[in-house]
Amino acid sequence: MLQVKYYSHFNIKAIQVEFSPSSLNSNNVFIVCSNSVYFVWCGKASTGDERETAKSLITGFKKDPEIVIESQEKENFWKALGGKQAYYTDKRPPVLSQSAQIARLFEVLNENGKSSFQEIFEFSQEDLNTNEIMILDVWEALFVWIGSGIYHAYSIFYLEFFKCLLIYFAKLQPKKIWTILIK
Repeated sequence: MLQVKYYSHFNIKAIQVEFSPSSLNSNNVFIVCSNSVYFVWCGKASTGDERETAKSLITGFKKDPEIVIESQEKENFWKALGGKQAYYTDKRPPVLSQSAQIARLFEVLNENGKSSFQEIFEFSQEDLNTNEIMILDVWEALFVWIGSGIYHAYSIFYLEFFKCLLIYFAKLQPKKIWTILIK
């Protein structure tokens, strides 16, 4: 059973989850294969890009998937999963298991006085730039890396900015997140 997440054209993830109806959630699309029958289960809050991505993944196996819309499931779908069970239906995505959470690296950009973040995909240590500020999000902690070539005034500004950002996220996510500063 795969949970399909579409972040952008270059960032699509199919994450294997426990083969159980309780693994479903209304925020995403899931691919379920049982006895050579492929189902694409579409949660109410899933995106069109996620649905199309899931269908194209199955089409690669030369199979036509059975499209299943949340709350319109037929008995054969629930039977394939071993029976109907409760699953996550909130609009906010559930916290994934540690093994399913993928670390994400962001470069802090400052162009023409406007700050933005750019995600670095398939990153390695070589992606750390001494002239940049980077953020490594490992779900339980945020690492803020300030390159040695960063002007001191910028580093002070960004540290204050990150404090404000953490206060904002703390309101959305009550779980404590550790922040580690690396200079």
